[in-house]
Amino acid sequence: MEKSDNEMQQQQRNPMSLPLRPKGSDEPWLVFFHGKREQNQTFYSILEDQNHLRNMPCLRRKVVCACSHGWMVLIARSFDRCYGCCLVNPTTMEEIQLPPVDFHFNKCVLSSSPTKSSCTVLFITSPRCDVITFRFSCPKKSGNVDHWIKQEVKFEDSGGITDATSCDVKIYGLTRRFDDILIIEAVDTTTLTVKKMGIESWLPSLKESLPINVVLVESCGELYAIRRIYAEQWNNISLRRFKTLKYSSCILAESLGRG
Repeated sequence: MEKSDNEMQQQQRNPMSLPLRPKGSDEPWLVFFHGKREQNQTFYSILEDQNHLRNMPCLRRKVVCACSHGWMVLIARSFDRCYGCCLVNPTTMEEIQLPPVDFHFNKCVLSSSPTKSSCTVLFITSPRCDVITFRFSCPKKSGNVDHWIKQEVKFEDSGGITDATSCDVKIYGLTRRFDDILIIEAVDTTTLTVKKMGIESWLPSLKESLPINVVLVESCGELYAIRRIYAEQWNNISLRRFKTLKYSSCILAESLGRG
């Protein structure tokens, strides 16, 4: 049986540049860049407790802005103010080009896999305390677009967004003052809707720690807020433990790393 051209090309390629595993795998990975000019990547499989060394050309000289749903949002390192941007799936080597990034941003979030029509790539900037700037693109719906859609939303006393994540297609942003969480959704390819969840009763315990120590995390379809608790002694601050708050039931899920 003759081998296809694709199979022949795969054999001729450097094994370090091959995809991680067959299409369909959705296990979590930790990615580390290293080597000369950070051209090598180590993918650590959390489930297998194994390292996989790769040297993927599509990841060279790139910065990972977001990583979820099996895809990475990458921005090319550049000396000018216009940075190439793309989506890459390291398990299938699929690549989707996005508009160049010529603006500053605080956070990037991918709402779902770009193979789905619900996918939104969102960049968040909070230049002023009462104004949040969003730039977004919907790859599946928009096709090949050459610019990001910009939308500004004014929220009095929000302090901007300190962290954001995606959960069940929606994007959630934690306000900098920890007084609420914003739900961000793309109505179509040109419009976002932003509304408050109104969960003040869920967040008071988060205000006890330093503001920079709270992050939003999605796990198994659930939304969590994770607080890092520090201990101060002799003018030294050290990490003591983590406290995890689960949104769906508005209760303290568990505390990790007591000590």
